[in-house]
This record gives sequence, structure tokens and C-alpha cells, in this order.
Amino acid sequence: MTEDRPGAAARPAPDHRSAGRRSPIAVDAVIVWLKPVAVGLMLAALLLFAVGLVRSNEMVRGVITAASGDLPRAAIALRDLERTILAVVAGLPSADRTVPDEPDITRNRLDHIRELTIAIDGTGMGAIVRALPDGGPVLDTLRATLRRADSTADPGEVVRELRPIAARLAGLLPRIEEKTAEARMAARAELQTLQTMSMLSATGVVVSVTGLALLSVIMQLRLRASRGRLRDAIEAMSDGFLHIDRNGRVTVANERLRSHLPRTMASVHRGQPSGLLAAALAASAADPETAHRRLLHVLDSLPEPGRALLPALDVRLADERWLRLRVRVGSDGGRAVTVADVTDLVAAEHARHRQALVFKHLTDGVVLADADGRIMDVSPAAEQLYGVSAAAIEGRPIGLLLRPSDAEQMTRALLDELSGCETAERAFPIARPGPDGSFSPTGRDGEATFVALRETSAGFGGVIALIRDVSEIHRVHKLKAAFIAAAAHELRTPTTALLGALRLANSGVGGDVPPQLTALLAMASRNADRLTSVIDGLVDVERLESGSFTLARQPVRLVDLLATISHRARDLPHVGLTVSGPTDETGHAEATTVMMDPERLAQALLGVVDQVAGPQPRIGSRTAVRLAWGLNDHRVRMSVEQPGAANLAMETMPRPAGNRSAPPRRPGDIGFGLAVTRAVVERHGGLIWWETTDAGSRFRIDLPLHRTG
Repeated sequence: MTEDRPGAAARPAPDHRSAGRRSPIAVDAVIVWLKPVAVGLMLAALLLFAVGLVRSNEMVRGVITAASGDLPRAAIALRDLERTILAVVAGLPSADRTVPDEPDITRNRLDHIRELTIAIDGTGMGAIVRALPDGGPVLDTLRATLRRADSTADPGEVVRELRPIAARLAGLLPRIEEKTAEARMAARAELQTLQTMSMLSATGVVVSVTGLALLSVIMQLRLRASRGRLRDAIEAMSDGFLHIDRNGRVTVANERLRSHLPRTMASVHRGQPSGLLAAALAASAADPETAHRRLLHVLDSLPEPGRALLPALDVRLADERWLRLRVRVGSDGGRAVTVADVTDLVAAEHARHRQALVFKHLTDGVVLADADGRIMDVSPAAEQLYGVSAAAIEGRPIGLLLRPSDAEQMTRALLDELSGCETAERAFPIARPGPDGSFSPTGRDGEATFVALRETSAGFGGVIALIRDVSEIHRVHKLKAAFIAAAAHELRTPTTALLGALRLANSGVGGDVPPQLTALLAMASRNADRLTSVIDGLVDVERLESGSFTLARQPVRLVDLLATISHRARDLPHVGLTVSGPTDETGHAEATTVMMDPERLAQALLGVVDQVAGPQPRIGSRTAVRLAWGLNDHRVRMSVEQPGAANLAMETMPRPAGNRSAPPRRPGDIGFGLAVTRAVVERHGGLIWWETTDAGSRFRIDLPLHRTG
């Protein structure tokens, strides 16, 4: 059996679906069928009970009637027996004779007495008579007398024996009549009791049936209330909900589901084929064909033998949203489907997957530790760096990475340091930790940056360590230091000699200098000075990188530093420096001091002035440079610029990453001086940066103050 569905006319119905739905028995249909059956069975039981009750009443009535009827019959039989005996004894004529009986008549009457005796003693009347006082002996005596009558030829003797028996029977008659009256009264009472009990039983049956009916009504009301609560709960769900019966028809759908449907499908109603829903969702998917096939498997097909439905299905829509369908198959063959918008969740899952890929493929080692400093996770690069597996060091203190012989103490020191700052850096020789606390040196050097993690909202606090193998970097630094030292030594000696010779030639020691050579000698002297500066810069940069560049810091008045810079700037033939600052009549500016190495800082700031001035435009001319300073929140801020000049043509010099842009350099300047300047300023706790605005370009220098007085 196939169904005509929009958008699916060309798709044949799966064979397993038609085979599986040949004889559907829905739960609701079973309930509807069972209700009249249950009512019919209940009525049939009531009818059978009533019939049985009536029949039992009749049987009991018959028993009582039979039991109470023996007494009157016994009384009649005794009275008849008495009359017959008296007739024999008295010789009374019969109804058709008026003369005394003949022997044959007497014998006939004796036979009648025998028949009456047998009739009484052979039925229930005998038990009644024998129950009377003297009843049993009377019957026994009578039977014995009748037996003798059979053996004697003279009936007169028998008649004489019957006389006392008749008297005794006359004494029994009042008693049996009294018993009969009592039995009749008891029978009436029993019948009344039986009728009362029958009415009570019938009333009980009616009450039971009424109770069952009320219980059924209560169950129906509770069932309706439960269904109402279930509907309310389904409507209150944050996800869309859909129930499909085993015939592929929608039975329940909440309003939230409709918000996930495309506009082309405005509603979902009871009895709607689930294939229409699958087609509508697939039409709005990014890959309609694949989505339609997978949605049909989840929504519109029965599980084949040995093949379960997908527990969850993610569908990417054309508008970049993601829907997740979860399916649960019920015992009746139907299924409950929830539809949720998991766009944010999928994005988070993808982000976590990307992070996991980054974590896995980082060339630097990454180690995660908890708030107690215990290792939680180790990246593959860290495993390779230390030559151990993650399982071998997980749960051990993170200080193991720095110094395996004293891991606990190193961990405590690291955590104490990170409690007051965000990061901590360590340099250490890499050692391979052993399982028993031992370690083996690897001959390689490492550097680690430890970052404190305080993401309380994510429920995690701990430490992340970024570990690098710097052995090759150290080797290159050593080679570079050796090369720079050798190059500086080899260049300084001839440069010093060359510069001395040029100065002697300019001074006229070797004789008068022709005018045409003066300019050439001056240019040669300037380039010799420049070469000397380059050599000094090489040495200073190497000292900076090797850590041998030290500062002799002391409190120095700011005005003294500025005076030194102004004085030395006069020796620069191409610089005309002007220093300006705020006026302070109280003298606080005069007393402001900076903790500094005055020689290094003056040299650094003078390098900035020289950089801003640039090359000498022509011999004898000076470039105006202004150094302005001011105080701002316990710091001194200086700017160095050419007044009125447009933006200076500078090239950015590469530098290590920082929170400011690198100081620029002029074309043709290799930048050693600026690198040293930046290092000196930062070693003093300051900042230096280059800024360009519409008004021009300038250097900015920011230094902390040390106030006195």
C-alpha cells in the first residue's frame, strides 16, 4: 500500500514498510475495542450472578419445604395408622359393612397397618417418629406384632396386642402435631431470612457494579488529566516534539516544532504522513538529497530486523542553522522524536574539535594541570619532548617538568608565584622522568611559560604550561655571539685606525688640505663614525640578547637628565634640539626624580633625537627637533618630533611581540640604535612607541617617576 505525497510521487514505497504495516494494531484501537468487551463481560457476570442467586433460592426453598413437609405427612400417617389399629381392635365395620368384621377383613386391615408402618418407617417420616419420645419403641413393637400376625392362625391374639400400641400412638399424635407447628414457623422464618439475604446480595451486586462504574469514571478522569498534563509538558518543552505511530502517521506535535519547520510547511496536524515532514525539512537543508534520505530513515521507515534507527541525526539547513533529531522507538512500534536547534552547540563542538586538533598538532608541548598542580593532560608534542607517555606522568606534580628530583617543591613555588600574577616563565634543562622518581638528562634545554587559568564559570582552575625546546636556539645564539664578537673585533681595529687617520688629515697634520678634498674627508669621517656606531650597536645588541647588558640605576633628577641630553645634542652637527616642559612654581618638577642609569638612558634618548632629526640635509645646517615632557599620574611622558614637519618616512623595524608597535627606522638605517633604545627604556619600566596623526609623527616615551621631597 503506497500513499500519494507531494514531492515524493516518483519515490516508490519501500517494501519493508508495506510488509511491516499489513496488520497494524494501534494501542488506541485496542483500548476502544476492549471497552465494550469489558462492559459486556461485567454485565454477563452480573446476569450469571442473578440467575445463580435465584436458582439457589429456589433450591433452598425446596429443601426447606421438603424438610418441613415430612412432619405433616408423618402426623397424617400416624393418625391413619391409629384409626386403622382402633378399627381392628374395636372390630368396627367398614364403610360398606355394618356387621363385625370377618377374619378376612381383619387380616386385610392388618395388611393395611403393615403397609402404613412400612411407609412411615421407610421414609423420612420414620426418622421424625423415632425422634419423638417413645416413637422408636412403638414402631419396633408394631413391626414385631405384625410379624407374629403372619405366623399365627388366630388374629385375635394379635388384635389384643395392638390395643396398647394404639394407646401409645394416640400419645404420639399431640407431640408430632406440636413439632409440625414449630417446623412450619421455623420454615417461614428461614424463608424470610433467605429472602432478606437474597435482597442484600442483589444490593451488594448492584453496589459493586456501581462502584466499578464509578471507578471506571474516575480512571477515565485521571487518564484525561494525565493526558492533559502530558500535553502541557510537551508544549512546555524547549525542543520540538513529535510522535509518529507505527503506520507513519503523526499523533502529537507541539508548537515548538513548528518554529523549526520551513515556511512552506505551516503546520503539523494529527494523522499527517511523516514523509511530508521529512520532505519539508529536507527541502530547507543545505544538502536536500542526503538530508531527505536520512530523514526518511528516521521519520518514515520501520526498523528492519537487525537494523536500529539512528538515535540522533544532525541536519544542516540552508540558513546555516543546525537541527538535531533524537529518536526513541516505543514498544508499540511508534517513535518519539525531539527536534532541537543546536546551532550554538554544534559551533561549540566544532570549536572544541579545532582546539583538539591544535592541541594535538602544536609543535610546542602543552601540559594542563589542575588547581593542585597535578598533571591532567599532555599533548603529543610534550610526550615527544620528554620521551614519555601521557599516562606515565598524569596525576604527578607539574614541577616534574622543571626538576624531576624536586617536583613537589617546584610545584609549590610555581603555584605561589601564579597566585599573584598571570604568567611565570622558567628556563631549565630537559630531563626524562622515570616511574620511580628517577630522571635521566637529555642534554637539551627548555623554556616554559606557565599561565594561570581561573575560568570559574567553566568550572576549571589550574595551570597550562607551554614548553619549547630551545636547544637549537641556544646553539644559534652562541654561534651568533661568537660571530659578532669576532666581527666586532676584526672591524673595530681597522675602523679605529681609519677614523684616526681621517681626523689627522682633517686637522692638517699632514699638511694643508686642498679645498676640493675637504668635503670628501668630511664625508669619509662621517661614514667612519657611522661604521663605529654600527659596530657599537652590534656589541650592544649582543649584550642585550645574552643578558650581559646591565643597568646601574640610581635616583637622578629629571631636569639633570634633560640638561645632559640637551648638552650632548650640541655635538650633533645636524640637530637643533629644543627642550620644553611644564612650569612649576612650587618646585615639584625640579625635585622630580627617576630611578635610572643616567648614562644609558641619556644615550638612548639621544638616539631617539638623532633618529627624528635624520641625516644632515646639507653641510652647516641643523634640523629642528623638539623634546617635550610632562607629568601624568606619577609618570613622565616625553615626545620627540620635528615641529611643523609632515609625517616622517619611517620603516617598521621587526621586534619581539609586545603591546606597542615597534619603533620605526629611517631608510638605510639598520636599526641597532633603536633596538638598544627600546631595550633600555623597557628595562627602566617604561614604554616607547611611534605614533602618526594628522598633525605629524612623533616618538612617545613613558617612564615611571620616583618623587622625592
